[in-house]
Amino acid sequence: FLLMLQQSSLYFSRLENFDDPLEGHYSKGHFEALRSVKMVIHGDGDENKLRELALSSTKSTALLSRRFVCVNCWYQAHRESRAMWNIYAAHGRGIDIVTDPDTLQSCLKEKSDFEIATGCVDYLDYTVERLHAQPGISPAFYKDISYEHEKEVRAALWDDTPNGHEYQHMLNMDLKHGFNVPVDLNTLIQKVVLSQDCDSLQMDSLKDIMNKYNLRVPIVSSELTTLSGYLDDIK
Repeated sequence: FLLMLQQSSLYFSRLENFDDPLEGHYSKGHFEALRSVKMVIHGDGDENKLRELALSSTKSTALLSRRFVCVNCWYQAHRESRAMWNIYAAHGRGIDIVTDPDTLQSCLKEKSDFEIATGCVDYLDYTVERLHAQPGISPAFYKDISYEHEKEVRAALWDDTPNGHEYQHMLNMDLKHGFNVPVDLNTLIQKVVLSQDCDSLQMDSLKDIMNKYNLRVPIVSSELTTLSGYLDDIK
């Protein structure tokens, strides 16, 4: 959050930096479908060789996507998630910045030199289901169903730095971890939510930091802080 304020930007990380080894890859179901599809051969071509070429090129394309697609990730829901607070807020102390998909998209387009796609992640059973995704950015908007709890919205861009290089060089070249994309934070952020385990001292510290960087948006406490309050009214 502090880095976001200092640079007035959102950070986009390469898919290959994420813990999920399937980021950017096509599903097992996708490859199984390729193995069973009927290949149309003209002349004396070998159907099996053509099928193996299709499998290999699909995997190679995905490896490039993992290297050169960079994403910025958000959680979308009508209510806060206690599970997400537990995962991403160390010791129950953290913040949540709130926006909406349309505002995110417009803010990224306003100042960015990249073409940026935004959308919800589609969760599939990677053991059996096929990805209906074109090569490039599209695979970044699919994940295995085991991540369905994330309810993720993503913004994604393609790093075109390596364009023109040979495939093997593109796989092995040194790349920076990701990109900072400039945004107007006062337009992007609708409010900042302080987690339920934060105290007044941490609230004051957050206010000081936001004032220092001229972020003029409301700060509110997590709705989970007072969720059980209705029980006090019942005698």
